[in-house]
Amino acid sequence: MAADKRSYTAGKYALELDGVMAGWLQKFSGGSATADVITEKIGIDHLARKHLAGVKYEDIELEVGRG
Repeated sequence: MAADKRSYTAGKYALELDGVMAGWLQKFSGGSATADVITEKIGIDHLARKHLAGVKYEDIELEVGRG
C-alpha cells in the first residue's frame, strides 16, 4: 500500500473592501450568531411550537497586515 503523503497547508485569507484588497488577515475572531428560542402557546395538537427570534451576531475582530 502506498504511504499517505498528505501535509498540512495553512490557508491565507485577504480582506477586500469595495473591490480593493486591504491586506492579508493575520488573526480574526468573532462573528458567531446567537438567538433567543421562543415557545408559542400550546395549540389544539397539544404541541409547543418553538422558533428563533432576535438573531444577534458577535462583533468581529480582525488583525490585518498592510497589503
